[in-house]
Amino acid sequence: MNTLTKLKLRRLSLALLVASGSALTAQEIEFSGGTADLTIFYDSTENTFATVFRGKGNTVASGLTDLYGNPPGGVGGSSDDYVFSELTVTLNGAPIFEVDDHNYFVSSASGGFFEDPAIPDLGIRTRLREGDPAIQQFETLRWTLNLSNSIMPADGEFILFGAPALGEEPVILIDTEHGDLSYDWPNYGHSHWHWGFSKHGEYKLTFDMEGQGGEYGDAEATGSFAINFSVNPANWFGYPIGEDYIVETSSGDLYYVEHRPWVYSYDLRKYVFMPEAAYTETGSWLFVPRQEP
Repeated sequence: MNTLTKLKLRRLSLALLVASGSALTAQEIEFSGGTADLTIFYDSTENTFATVFRGKGNTVASGLTDLYGNPPGGVGGSSDDYVFSELTVTLNGAPIFEVDDHNYFVSSASGGFFEDPAIPDLGIRTRLREGDPAIQQFETLRWTLNLSNSIMPADGEFILFGAPALGEEPVILIDTEHGDLSYDWPNYGHSHWHWGFSKHGEYKLTFDMEGQGGEYGDAEATGSFAINFSVNPANWFGYPIGEDYIVETSSGDLYYVEHRPWVYSYDLRKYVFMPEAAYTETGSWLFVPRQEP
């Protein structure tokens, strides 16, 4: 068993479902740090959904060039909403937590058990109202993960969940391991959730969307969108850290680096102190504890 930080979460037997929208043709956006939102609007004149990227004060992203504004009569747009042709969320060095007896590399989430501005925190915002006074375009917005049009590493799994604190009961919205693929979002809401991935690699998550109830729920309002997640290992001295915190150097040396800068050298068979800040072009200083006689 790996000595990893564990989040022991028991699965809730809730019949929860998941949602989606469609992106306009525009700039590619890469989101790599801070906080942002995926925001969904509905244009009732065209019977189309728009999925846009909302930047915030600490958002680290490229491609924020094409502003969205509001659909005709819509409510809730801002000058920080950007349309995109492709959205990629880059998770570098996301930590491992155990959720429902499975290990996942987990994104940050405001108000969740894990927050780190270096790990992207992608919230979900729905703005499905229009007019003055505003009417509810839908009662809920249903997302369904379309596995046929999604791409994941071999044997990879995805989970979307929330937990207010470490060790507390989670709310699991989407879980490919157990076939929970749909969720109904409120028509006008904003929340942040942990996006979790069982393996490093490239993921393309495609969601189908359908408006339920409200003013236009009988109009068969549907759409789809995709989000790319690039889930990458952290690096130590330029070498990727494996899922078990083992690093293999180009010379074949093995180190266990979970507690870096104190790392275990399998060659020396002891922990050594190897801070990356001490690295120079001629090598790195390291401290080896004295062997007791």
